[in-house]
Amino acid sequence: TLAWQDPRLAQDLPEDERDLSPYPNEAVSQAIRDFVANGSMAFICTGRTLSCIHPKLLELPWTGIVCLAGGYAEINGHAIRDLSMTPSMLQRLAPYLEQSGEVIRFEGLNGVVRMSADAPDAPGYARTLGDAVTQLQHYSAYKILMSTSLANHIAQDKALEPLLCFNELELEVTEISPRECTKRGGIQSVLDALDPHHGTVYGIGDASNDVSLMNAVDVGIAMGNAPDYLKKRADYITDSVDKDGVVKALEHFRLI
Repeated sequence: TLAWQDPRLAQDLPEDERDLSPYPNEAVSQAIRDFVANGSMAFICTGRTLSCIHPKLLELPWTGIVCLAGGYAEINGHAIRDLSMTPSMLQRLAPYLEQSGEVIRFEGLNGVVRMSADAPDAPGYARTLGDAVTQLQHYSAYKILMSTSLANHIAQDKALEPLLCFNELELEVTEISPRECTKRGGIQSVLDALDPHHGTVYGIGDASNDVSLMNAVDVGIAMGNAPDYLKKRADYITDSVDKDGVVKALEHFRLI
């Protein structure tokens, strides 16, 4: 939405930069500054973990952050929502994940841990689910990323499926999180914490986890590069990320 980077190219970056989000160009950055200068509040609403939001992106004047696809939210640095996977849920998932033969990605507030049978003995890597969780802050995993085929297999578990939210991402990758951890839930927690007379709420998105975002805002805006099913739920469709769609959306609604 704000910026995009081919996830395949990200694997060629230095390891400490590999998991960071891309950051917007100056046109988009200035639009955010102007939006806030006009008296509005701006929030990041992302599926990424807090520590994986690029420092350059955090320099913009955000009032708060909804991250981990709604699992965690804060306003002015103060947490107002914090929902991670329960120990019992992780225990139920362990056989599926440890026996998959895949590299499984666990996301916590403080970063990412990759689990695989042949993982190196180094920070950020683990060979079992237990080892992965012990590296996360407060032993809390908010999201787990895996192949879409493995996620579909887990979804067939009648005891687990009702407890989980499934979001298919790029490159045949799907993330799972607790059922209540959606962008809609995260946004609602922010709105509940604000003055009831906060005014019109606009939301801009481009991915599957933004379906719930569209349901949480007064005016839903889909990027031009968003999938068709998201565009159908939107009130307005702006230009694509490579044509500064966020800027054009804010201009269209006379917010800048």
